[in-house]
Amino acid sequence: MGSSHPTPVSAHASDTRWAVVVGGTGGDAVDGALAAIVAAARAAGNAVTLVVARARGIAVDPDVAVLASSHGADVECCDIDSPAIHPAFLRATVALYRCLRGRGFAAIVFPDAEGLAFASTVARAAGLAFADAKFAVLATGSARARREARGEFPATLATVATEWIEQRAAERCDVVIAANDDVARWMRAAGWNLRIEPLPAAGAALADALARTSPPNDPAPPARVATAADVTIVVTHHEQPRLLDQNLAALARQTVQGFAVVIVDDGSASAESLQYLDDVGTRYPSLRATIIRQANRYVGAARNAGIRAAGTTFVILLDDDNV
Repeated sequence: MGSSHPTPVSAHASDTRWAVVVGGTGGDAVDGALAAIVAAARAAGNAVTLVVARARGIAVDPDVAVLASSHGADVECCDIDSPAIHPAFLRATVALYRCLRGRGFAAIVFPDAEGLAFASTVARAAGLAFADAKFAVLATGSARARREARGEFPATLATVATEWIEQRAAERCDVVIAANDDVARWMRAAGWNLRIEPLPAAGAALADALARTSPPNDPAPPARVATAADVTIVVTHHEQPRLLDQNLAALARQTVQGFAVVIVDDGSASAESLQYLDDVGTRYPSLRATIIRQANRYVGAARNAGIRAAGTTFVILLDDDNV
């Protein structure tokens, strides 16, 4: 998780806390649109924390501190390249989700760039976090819009994937705040399924736009927060007991325990493999692993057998050589 760098302003007394995510180190992101968001949130009586999503070791632009000081906001940093997340286009959004979860923010405003809201919106939909939070995206122009304006074709799968998570992140947020009319027109013409609000003018309350996302007399039921007990890890195996041992050792070292483990042996016949499977319960008693043995039907059938045996909401599929 990123380190926290508070500004020299006093702590807020408000019980309603907003996070406003600043992409990169600040710089061009600290413009009139972002300042209007912060001003509107503060005018509505909300405490505001500017969360700077930046690469590790990159200095924060001084304009961020000026913006925070001008509006009585705090500043924190989130290192978006620190976890080993693959594919790489998900690295920033997953790291930001880890920084924001469990913080109790009533509202979070994300930039549209890089789909930074994507992982948080997925977690909220799955009931993993943010049950009571409202999400907004400040749209200043998507990667796809900029690419099309240059007349370019999407050259790589990473380009397509980044553009897709930008769209899905915006569509899953409660409201999209368009920085200008051109941005709003492009999103509508591209068929994005959005609720678009204009950028708040001076004195406007962005909180009103977010409050209108749910009927006042019909609040959404709170989402149940998933736990490790809701997860089964299915490990398929065939004649690789040494690699399977590395896999199980890694699972036993996880800091969060309580998940179920199902090992599906897909027709191993060697004495070494059979003996190892017999000894799994002794080697790793904390995993309480269930072992399913079947004739060799290849990995797809083995995974299906593990999924059928799982009694949880979520299933994670691993091969014996995954660590």
